[in-house]
Amino acid sequence: MEVFVTLVVQLAMGIFGGQMISANRKWEDIRQTVKITAGGAGGLVLGQVVGMIVGNENSFFAMLGDAGGGLAGGAIATAIIVTIIRKLRGR
Repeated sequence: MEVFVTLVVQLAMGIFGGQMISANRKWEDIRQTVKITAGGAGGLVLGQVVGMIVGNENSFFAMLGDAGGGLAGGAIATAIIVTIIRKLRGR
C-alpha cells in the first residue's frame, strides 16, 4: 500500500508541476495530453530518484522528497518536451 501511495503522490505532483510551468510560460498551443503525460512521467522519474537519495522508509522526509521530486520532475520534463515540440514545429 505504501508503494501505491508513493506513486500516486509522485504522479499527482508531476502533473501539477507540468501544469504549473505551462500556465506560467503561457504554453496554450501545446495539447493538454502532452503536458499531463510529460508531467506525470517526469514526476515519477525524479520522485523515484529523490526517493533513492533520501530513503524510501515511511517518514516525513521521504514523503516530502516524493512530493518535491514529483513537482520538479513534472516541471522539468514538461519544459523539455515542449521545447522539443516547438523546435520540431519550427518555432
